Amino acid sequence: MSVRFYNRAKMTVAQAPNTGTFVLGQAAEGFQDFADAGVTHGVQIRYAAEQGNNWEFGTSTVSLVDGVYSIPRNPEKTSNLDNSAIIFDSNTKVFASMDAADVVQSLEDLTNVSSAAPNNGEFLKWDGGSWTPALGGTTYTIQDGELSERNFTHALKGKLEDIEQLADVTDTANVVAALTAGTNINIASDGTISSTADSLPTQSSNAGKYLKTNGTTVSWESVSSGGSGGVFPFYKADGTQDNIVVSNGEIPFYKSDGTQDNIGII
Repeated sequence: MSVRFYNRAKMTVAQAPNTGTFVLGQAAEGFQDFADAGVTHGVQIRYAAEQGNNWEFGTSTVSLVDGVYSIPRNPEKTSNLDNSAIIFDSNTKVFASMDAADVVQSLEDLTNVSSAAPNNGEFLKWDGGSWTPALGGTTYTIQDGELSERNFTHALKGKLEDIEQLADVTDTANVVAALTAGTNINIASDGTISSTADSLPTQSSNAGKYLKTNGTTVSWESVSSGGSGGVFPFYKADGTQDNIVVSNGEIPFYKSDGTQDNIGII
């Protein structure tokens, strides 16, 4: 858990802690209490406590229950020679502090960092054992972000450039080869798409005629005029074929009462 820091948060204790947990009372004069400083339950802080010439420093996790703050003791450095917990009374003040080790004050304070300061245009690069100054020119992952326009190639930027260069939709040989023709669809080598489905004969000059197929081709046929006869094939609802016989220019049909009548062709 990372340590949190707060500004001018200093409080009195509600009772003498002796060597036990600090139960905090109210803000010390000239300071703000933990609530105003934004301290919440469960955060880890560096605490410092003082009473007269006695003091104690440590790291602890803050507890906040029913509006009352408490800090379990975990002394790291104290005014006692053995750094043991101080016996505090009710005049103790406790505040959120920080350790000198929490602050990087010079390059030497950085862990695993070369003591050589980077030159202009360089940055710190991890070589597997330490951070050392290095020039750009290396491809980085997207997490690194785009550091600069000079000596830097972003991995994502490179990928997009590859797509732009390789995705040539004018390369018809590869595009056509990648396409799968559907039913009654033909794709020519130049990318032209056409239909191979059967087409109907032209309607021009065929007004009043009907289409007739022999199973292979379709053609227009004239309807017999009045006085003549003919046989017109049709398909019934059950899928079987039957014929309508036209005699003397009339087409027979059956009415809803079952009787037959005829339609005259004029």
